[in-house]
Amino acid sequence: MFLNYVFNDYKQKMSCDKCAKTALKSLIFNFNMDKNPALKQQVKEANYNGVIEFKPLCIGCELLMENALKVEITHKEITGIFLKVRAV
Repeated sequence: MFLNYVFNDYKQKMSCDKCAKTALKSLIFNFNMDKNPALKQQVKEANYNGVIEFKPLCIGCELLMENALKVEITHKEITGIFLKVRAV
């Protein structure tokens, strides 16, 4: 899929409602780009300046969080090499 991706979260954090672990949104996004096939499919189908909302997997317990993570694609190369995303 994407070889390189950058996520700008402005140091925003998100906590899991099941295990209460708190992590930066960028870490959660990076973890989900590796482990969450639903997110990979959404990113693949999204427009180049689209907004994606998904329920991420927790970094600690690896269960789906109830709170959705909303991100905006700011740059997406058609070759699939580079993706740039920011928190909304």
